[in-house]
Amino acid sequence: MHPYLLFALLFTGILSSYGQDNAPPADPIARDAIFAELGGEGMMLSVNYDRRFTKSNDGFGFRVGIGSNLGSQPTIVTIPMGINWLAGHGGNFIEFGAGFTVLAMSGLDFNHRFNLGDKTYMSDVHSLMGNMSLGYRRQPKHGGLNLRAGFTPFVGAGAAGIVPYFSLGYSF
Repeated sequence: MHPYLLFALLFTGILSSYGQDNAPPADPIARDAIFAELGGEGMMLSVNYDRRFTKSNDGFGFRVGIGSNLGSQPTIVTIPMGINWLAGHGGNFIEFGAGFTVLAMSGLDFNHRFNLGDKTYMSDVHSLMGNMSLGYRRQPKHGGLNLRAGFTPFVGAGAAGIVPYFSLGYSF
């Protein structure tokens, strides 16, 4: 009977050690972010989606969003799009970006003017604005609260200027 007992113990030991070889799955890296932005590439208040091109939360990525002044006169709608690059580690990054914003303003007249950079508008505008961004981004490696702050220089529609930005969102 001893050979059977020895075989049973050996077989049980092999099965239990096989289950211990598998390491627990690693937490996924947060490559995506959704955030609300005040100022910046959306010019007013915008909601944006950002994604990294690689399987990390740094390096090159893209963003796209939609912005508005929430219906006040004049009505302004923006669509910011661009590429960006994050440099850093530990969830703290310097963010460099370049892109363009589709800008549509309507309802402008003598009583409803709009100042953009160094220009005042008194008639409807539909334009493409080039922009860049330079700022700080806090984006935890495995997701969570996303925070961004910086400056966006822009040019287009006969105007040029710098718009500060602040955003708050969620990385996943």
